[in-house]
Amino acid sequence: MTKHEPRGGAIPTADYNPSGPADADRSVASGANDGPKAELSPVGMLCDDILSTVGRSNGLSDEATMTIGSRITNILMLFRDQEHGARAAKEKISALKRDLRNVRGQLAVLKQEHFGASSEKGQVLDDDDNQDFMVDDEEDEPKEKPKGKRRRKVSEETEVVMVDHYPENMTCGCCGDQLKSIKREERVGSLQIIPEHVILVKDVYHTCACNKDRRDAVVHLCKAHEVSQRRACSVLGVDRSS
Repeated sequence: MTKHEPRGGAIPTADYNPSGPADADRSVASGANDGPKAELSPVGMLCDDILSTVGRSNGLSDEATMTIGSRITNILMLFRDQEHGARAAKEKISALKRDLRNVRGQLAVLKQEHFGASSEKGQVLDDDDNQDFMVDDEEDEPKEKPKGKRRRKVSEETEVVMVDHYPENMTCGCCGDQLKSIKREERVGSLQIIPEHVILVKDVYHTCACNKDRRDAVVHLCKAHEVSQRRACSVLGVDRSS
């Protein structure tokens, strides 16, 4: 039997044995996956099955059998080359990622030595470097979900309604005067949808205390007022003793 070169400039192979194609091309098929046990890849197993079927059929001529065997061998060779290229690319990417992590670690140590552990400037530079050296580690490092509540964005055209909240008892328990607001705290309440427009409700919580002044004609001052006044002066840093 003479050698037959398939069309399309395919790579010529050795003489094909129609009686045992599976055994003759098993070494080529197993070469598609160069594992430690030389196991057949899924493509190699499929091609090996096709070769076995062709070898068992008696209606095909020797030329047709040889052409089919050569084509399947070329398919296995192309698959093996692509598999080797993909494996080499993955190994190169893994090596580059390891090198990048090492460089990041060395850079962090140098910044800590230069700027200090608690320097804000070094922290800002770290954030910039993280954006410049972003690596797609979706397979190796899963992304963390953002923690905490995000600030709700409200359109500037949204109408804002302020709701004041005062203590239930607005009477001073010492002198009986009406309590006055000394501090207020705004909190974003909720969005309320009214037909045809939306309003933003902000809750304003007031802290109240007795506001009777020392300059009043009352001889005995309210003790609760003196305590609250001293606290307010200490917080504001104001000397009201004069």
